[in-house]
Amino acid sequence: MKKEPNALYLFKDFNVEKKKANSIRAKHRLDCEYYLHKSDTSSISKKSVHPLYIYENNKRQIFLYQNPTTKVLNKRYSNSAEYCLIGNGMNLSSLYTEYEDESKQYAYGFPNKKDMNALLRESEYNPSYNYTNDGYIFIGTYGDDKLNRQFKYLEVFVFTQARDEIQNIYNLVIDGEYEESFNECRQKAQLYPFYTYNNTKTSTLFNDEEI
Repeated sequence: MKKEPNALYLFKDFNVEKKKANSIRAKHRLDCEYYLHKSDTSSISKKSVHPLYIYENNKRQIFLYQNPTTKVLNKRYSNSAEYCLIGNGMNLSSLYTEYEDESKQYAYGFPNKKDMNALLRESEYNPSYNYTNDGYIFIGTYGDDKLNRQFKYLEVFVFTQARDEIQNIYNLVIDGEYEESFNECRQKAQLYPFYTYNNTKTSTLFNDEEI
C-alpha cells in the first residue's frame, strides 16, 4: 500500500514590498504561509504539536534559509545534495536530488538526528524525538533565478516514519504517482494559514504568475 503524506508546509520567498511590510531583512528567506497536518482539526490545529514545530520562532513563524551543504552534510551523500535547509538555528534536512524538469526541482530528505538528539538531552522528554524517522519530499521552483538556484517557492511534504523509504517514495513522485494526492493536499492547505503576514494576497499553486 502506497504511503501518503501526513503534513504539507508551503513556503515562499516574498517580494521586496512584502518583505518590507513584514520587517524581513534577509535577501533570501523562505516563510511558511500555509500548512496541512492531517492529524489535526481545523481551528485548533496550530496549537498542537506538528512535525516541524521545533523550527518555530517565538512568534510561531517558521522560516528557512537555503544554505550550501559543505559544512553540515554527511559525506556519505556529498554527491547528491547541494543544499540544506536551516530553521531556528537547526538543520532541517539536506536536499538529495536526482531529477528536475523545466519548471520544478524535486528532492528528498529526512530530519537531522544530531539536532534532534541534542534537543532530547536538554529535557527528560522532548516530543520532537518522535519525528526523527520521518521523511521529506521537497518540490520547489526558482522563478527567474535559476542560475543561483535559490527557491522562490517550496513545498515540504512530510511522510511519517518513512526515513528508510523516502528515496523510494521520491522515485514514485518523479514518476507522477503522487500527483493526484499532492494536488489534493495543496488545495486543502490553502484553508490553513500557518502565520498571517502583512499584505498576504498570495497564491501557493504552481500555475500562479508570481512563481
